[in-house]
Amino acid sequence: MQADERLTRYIFDERHIKGEEVKGAACEPPKSLPEVSVYRTNGLGLEAIWRIGLIYVESLRGKKMVALTHTTSNLVKGQELSVQPLWLPHPRHTNILGWPEERSAAKQKALELARDAKAIKPT
Repeated sequence: MQADERLTRYIFDERHIKGEEVKGAACEPPKSLPEVSVYRTNGLGLEAIWRIGLIYVESLRGKKMVALTHTTSNLVKGQELSVQPLWLPHPRHTNILGWPEERSAAKQKALELARDAKAIKPT
């Protein structure tokens, strides 16, 4: 993984965005999992990033994407979280790990990841 790699999060819930604003909930781990799924997308254009989302994320979740957003590995690490490549279901698939068990602490870290993020809707 590169030092400051772009990480893309696919968003499935309209309540997690407002216009271009990304809400913290979009970056939080689900209550049932201790990680947040993202994709390493350095060097890819927006069309290729959407294609990964359609083929490998949307089809597995059985739910339509409403937007995507980007963060960086440096920002993730700055929140004392870690990035672990998984390579499945796609070679660029990665998880953000190390979330605190306390929900309020996890929400605060998610808010920091979402603070400067912009929602990009499909065209």
